[in-house]
Amino acid sequence: MNEVTGCDYPRDFPGPYLPGDEITAIEPRMVTSILEVPIEAYQQALAIQKKLAADHPEAAEYRRALATTQNGLGSLYTRAGQHEKAQASLEQALAIWSQLVGN
Repeated sequence: MNEVTGCDYPRDFPGPYLPGDEITAIEPRMVTSILEVPIEAYQQALAIQKKLAADHPEAAEYRRALATTQNGLGSLYTRAGQHEKAQASLEQALAIWSQLVGN
């Protein structure tokens, strides 16, 4: 049993597992600090993926990867308590997904 979540890990963890799930019971200030490294990594990945998507607009796979990373960054921002950044990131992901499905 996981001491932080109280669940057998990850099978009984409610919802999909995302980075930061194991630390949600920690003091909010510490969560933000712990998530700084993965947030920075996601931001670096976004910079690369944005360039790839812009340079190759015909490649839907680059836009799909960009939307997935944007969504993951939004989830990390949520866990870090940075709700305005989370909303912006998730809205950007939604816009990309909408373009991909033709809406």
